[in-house]
Amino acid sequence: MTRLHVATVITRFEAGAGIVALRGAQALDPAGYRTTVITGQGGRLLGLAADHGIEVLVEPTLRSPIAPGDDLRALRRLTRLFGQSRFDVVHTHSAKAGTLGRLAAHRAGVPRIVHTFHGLPYHEFQSGPRRGAYIA
Repeated sequence: MTRLHVATVITRFEAGAGIVALRGAQALDPAGYRTTVITGQGGRLLGLAADHGIEVLVEPTLRSPIAPGDDLRALRRLTRLFGQSRFDVVHTHSAKAGTLGRLAAHRAGVPRIVHTFHGLPYHEFQSGPRRGAYIA
């Protein structure tokens, strides 16, 4: 049986969203799945992922605040990575990683793209342009 290669993409690998992403990666049976976590720099859960045999790739341009230059670089780098690594599934978490990761996965031709919503970036109290950028 061929193992499916799953990319879990998250901006910061820590706190609530990071724990959900880590638990999801841990729940996949290694006999059927190869999991790679792609995250920005830092994050308290990097060691835990490594302890569980989960591959972690740090993408330094994947940062929380909106930064157009870094965001475009992250999009290009993720698109290239997804194409070269031939992921079967890209599962994104959080607003920034979700926006960039889904777009990159689509551009790279990844056949299955999944997003898990976390936090508050989609709520009405966010500025219209910021909320619109995340929803797009």
